[in-house]
Amino acid sequence: TDFGWPRIIIFIFLLLLFVAAPIVGVRLDASFSDVLNRFGYGESTHSGFPGESSGVMAPPRTWGMVKRGSISYGMGLSVTPVQLAQAYAALANHGQLMPPTFIKGGVGKGRQVMDPQIARNVLMMLQSVTEVGGTAQRAAIDGYRVAGKTGTARLASGGGYAKRYVSVFAGV
Repeated sequence: TDFGWPRIIIFIFLLLLFVAAPIVGVRLDASFSDVLNRFGYGESTHSGFPGESSGVMAPPRTWGMVKRGSISYGMGLSVTPVQLAQAYAALANHGQLMPPTFIKGGVGKGRQVMDPQIARNVLMMLQSVTEVGGTAQRAAIDGYRVAGKTGTARLASGGGYAKRYVSVFAGV
């Protein structure tokens, strides 16, 4: 079957990504957990939403090689929809994280969690996901730039993983 060069290049890129991410992840140091903390993962957003969870992120001092590797490609931690929305909004807001709120007119003080140029570069990469050849082309909206990321994970169950999956698309 002729897959064409663009598909072959994408396949090689994805293969390298899934092989390289864990290798890079096991070499990450405290700065990796610092980035996750700056975006609010592992703690409540204090949005005021009843029953809000803080997600699940083990303390970095407990991260061994396997945990660092799995967290580097999105496994080994869980985040809430509000945390995910807050993080993507920070990317769109030039790296400034604003506290989410469900109260009309409720605006808190934001804080810079990422260099604005890095946020811009990440958004450009995420925009390619909704363009031709991306994994979320159906999320594209004519006349608008849409940036996002698809994700699929097995559901945690009883100290392991269930045979069920959850899929998500997060974007701005």
